[in-house]
Amino acid sequence: MRAPFNTAQVYPGRARPPSQPVCAAPDYKDNSIGRQALSTRKLLIYIIKNVELDNFLYTYRIPAAIGESDVTAMSSSKETSTRYRQQKTAAVLAAAEVFSAKGYHGASTRDIADRLGIKQGSLYYYFDSKEAALEEVCVFGLRQYTENMAAIAEGEQAFETRLLAVVTNHLTSYRDKSEALKVFNDERLYLSPGRRKQLKALGSRYRAQLEAMIEAAIADGQVAASTDGHFAAQSIIGLCNGLGELIVRDDTLD
Repeated sequence: MRAPFNTAQVYPGRARPPSQPVCAAPDYKDNSIGRQALSTRKLLIYIIKNVELDNFLYTYRIPAAIGESDVTAMSSSKETSTRYRQQKTAAVLAAAEVFSAKGYHGASTRDIADRLGIKQGSLYYYFDSKEAALEEVCVFGLRQYTENMAAIAEGEQAFETRLLAVVTNHLTSYRDKSEALKVFNDERLYLSPGRRKQLKALGSRYRAQLEAMIEAAIADGQVAASTDGHFAAQSIIGLCNGLGELIVRDDTLD
């Protein structure tokens, strides 16, 4: 079993001081839910009233341009090279910026290469096609917050605390990887069915973990027995995605 959910798992390398928990345990004296069982409607109202994005959220910046000599000098062990991974991430972020600004069909591999400061032919060191670049951007946008979900779902905190952690993790991902998630939302259907398989698997696992967390709360009497766990999970994800759409289009929102 994974270690209990903690700040470092949601914000790798950016642990928050103990005085600033990811989601404080609910104060039943100050919120309108009290200790009654939660229906789907009340779950959503509770989220809207209580979740707050962290005041230190930031947007990824594209690293400095990669020199052409750096590309040609790479060794055959590129997949295990730290330097390669850093430059591959820069390539993915550049592709995200270009697709976000121009759309999949309006963008070209030349645009991505220009953003990186390399020749178009050198871009194929990172992506074998424009579609491969789109797939990498979409996976990049989804992977971390879906992996965080497992740690949250298996945590030992109160259900309300973990629920707010789920939402904070989801929305923080939109702020941290806003362009990649905007591309995922707007452009992923241009991927061929085969290239969408990994995205579907990540999304399905995320939903299943949230649904299992809600079902466990229903079994414990923390959520109303009449609640449909699947519907509640889909509703929460829909709420997060809707708020996320606002975040990626207005970086002043907090």
